[in-house]
Amino acid sequence: MNRWARIQIAIAAIGTALLLVTFRQGFAVAVQPSSFPLHTQLALVATLLLLLGWLWVIVYLLGARRRLAARGGLDASELRSVDRSARGALVAALLAAAAVVAHVLVAGRLFARPGSGEIHLRSAVVTVAIQAVALVVCARGLARHQGLLEAKKRVGRVLDSAGS
Repeated sequence: MNRWARIQIAIAAIGTALLLVTFRQGFAVAVQPSSFPLHTQLALVATLLLLLGWLWVIVYLLGARRRLAARGGLDASELRSVDRSARGALVAALLAAAAVVAHVLVAGRLFARPGSGEIHLRSAVVTVAIQAVALVVCARGLARHQGLLEAKKRVGRVLDSAGS
């Protein structure tokens, strides 16, 4: 995996770790309501980091595909193999970003409603689980995608040097 792909996954991993800290801080709010502002601030930072990380993965994968198609030199079957390698990572990143946004919307709607803590807790657990799965799927997908691109470059260089 190249440096940019590692940075993308690192941002999403930091966001997920911060989401776990926010999750833990949420339990402190039940005991000590004065810690609610910290919980909210952590949630905001975690949400922004996660959205940045996942959207960066999405833009990278879509941009790499467009660049390959525009550059030419790959036949349709090779472009399909690149698409297949990126599809799982794209779906996981989109689902993870949607889960974060949905959780924020649920948390905002449920704020200060009696008995809403259980729904908020379940939403948080599902969101954290989706982030963890998306991290693994995207890391593997980006590594596979990058490996495929590197192999294509090496084959192109070998063919270029053999032709000259």
